[in-house]
Amino acid sequence: MPRVSVFIPHHRNPKLLDPLFDSLAAMDMDPRHVEYVLVDNGSTDGSVEYVRQKYPAVKVFALGRNE
Repeated sequence: MPRVSVFIPHHRNPKLLDPLFDSLAAMDMDPRHVEYVLVDNGSTDGSVEYVRQKYPAVKVFALGRNE
């Protein structure tokens, strides 16, 4: 069970995702105790698919519109 949940709001800018996840991975935290959750606000640029493919450990909540 994770002790820390990091929620990442996102909308249509996949160029920001690699630096973001690289930065989070560099943190001095035990990966067994942290979970990452991307909350995508209706992106139509392939961001959701990109994260699911490249970062399978990240939980993705894909909303149908920009909330």
